[in-house]
Amino acid sequence: SGQAQPARAALERVRLAGPQSSKALLGAGWADVAEERYAEALAPWLELQGRNLLDAAVQESSLAVRYAYARLDAEGQAAELYERAIRAYDAERRRLDESIEAIRAGRMLQAVVAADREEQQGWFWQLATLPDAPESRYLYHLLAGHEFQEALKHYRMLDFLGHNLGTWRDSLEVYAHMVDTRRRAFGERVPGAGRTLAGVDIETLDARRDALKARLDAALRDRDPAALADPEELQLLAMVRGVESALAAAGDDPALEEAREKARLARGVLNWQLDREFGLRAWQTRRALRELDARLFDARTRSRAAGSALESVPARNALFEARIEAIGPRIGLLEQRVADLRGRQADYLASLAVAELEAQKARLAEYSLQARYALATLYDRAAVATGAPGATP
Repeated sequence: SGQAQPARAALERVRLAGPQSSKALLGAGWADVAEERYAEALAPWLELQGRNLLDAAVQESSLAVRYAYARLDAEGQAAELYERAIRAYDAERRRLDESIEAIRAGRMLQAVVAADREEQQGWFWQLATLPDAPESRYLYHLLAGHEFQEALKHYRMLDFLGHNLGTWRDSLEVYAHMVDTRRRAFGERVPGAGRTLAGVDIETLDARRDALKARLDAALRDRDPAALADPEELQLLAMVRGVESALAAAGDDPALEEAREKARLARGVLNWQLDREFGLRAWQTRRALRELDARLFDARTRSRAAGSALESVPARNALFEARIEAIGPRIGLLEQRVADLRGRQADYLASLAVAELEAQKARLAEYSLQARYALATLYDRAAVATGAPGATP
């Protein structure tokens, strides 16, 4: 606004090392120039000469220093510095062209994604480090910006989806082999399973169980200890009955009285033992029947499950095979869509980066033009001063 002094006072409050220091140094020099203090303006501008040429303030200071030397009548030194600045601008523009070509070829984006492919996915991801590429030095402001970060986030998600779909495509072949293996294994086991099922007659086992239950109920109802006797006891009872039958057939022979008494005593002992253990044996028999019921229930369940499997497994294998065959084309279409979107997003990111570098090229071209014009002016002034032939007054 033409207020050099207040501007100089405000700019001097800016830290020498900070995000705004380069702009402040440039402005401080122009504030001095506004008051025609060219020597004082050289102090902040020469400080800028040691900084990164990618900074717009540093680029402008390269011209400003030459301008100050020219106004201080150090035209030889100014001309030399102008020529050096022109060479620096041209070299930087060539490097910018190389970086633009690398960006259009996709190398920058590949480096950005490869730098942290294993890092966190999702919307909370941010690019933390710049890729080790020549073009990164020109784009650190762009890469840190919200627009580029969000666009890069979209690209990374599409890249992740593409890799995920590729993994699923490769897995489909494995699943197809799994279904084929299941089909072969089922075919090998069906004959054995059929023979096993044919050898198990659940209805006959149920009938035998019902007969045992009826015998137990009758023994409990009639209090028949002999019904729960073990095979050895049953054999002894049969022997005693046989002896008693033989003695009865022999008639009333007094010589057999002692044998009859012994047979009666043996039958009494056996009946007493069976009666004494009748309660325990009834409890044990009921428990054995409960265990038998559980085994029969498990057998019926397994038999039904085996029969159901014989019918359902082939249908399930066919269903899995049909799903795998249907999913394959779907994954192919999704991969094509993701690849198309990823390519369009990559083009958008490249356009952002190229636009940024083109703007820097345009700024360097303008500075180069100003430097050439100033250098030509210095040559003209020098020619006029030395009275060169054909010099324009």
